[in-house]
Amino acid sequence: MVNDMILNFVDELLKEAGFSGSLEKHMEYKESLLALVQQRLGGEIMKLMNADQLNSYVDLVETKPNAEQLSDFFDKNIPDLDQKVQGILAGFKKDFVNILSSLAK
Repeated sequence: MVNDMILNFVDELLKEAGFSGSLEKHMEYKESLLALVQQRLGGEIMKLMNADQLNSYVDLVETKPNAEQLSDFFDKNIPDLDQKVQGILAGFKKDFVNILSSLAK
C-alpha cells in the first residue's frame, strides 16, 4: 500500500511541476524523483524507530526480505505508518516546490 502511495505521489508531483518532454525523459525524471523520495522516506522512517527496532530492521534486511516482509515489519513497529508517510511526503512536496520556485526566479 505504501509503495502505491509513493508511486502515485511521484506521478502527481511530476504532473503538478509541469515536467514535459519525451516519454524517455519523463521516465528518467520519474526514476530520479522516486529515488529522492525513497531516500527521504528511509531517513525519516529510521528516525521513528528506537535502537532495538533499528537492530531488528538491520537483521531483517540482512536476510534480503521481500516487500511483504518489510511491510509487515514496519506495520508492527511504526504505528500509523500510512499517516506518517503522508506527512513525510507532504514535507518533501513543500521542499520540492520551494526549490522549483527558487529556480524559476
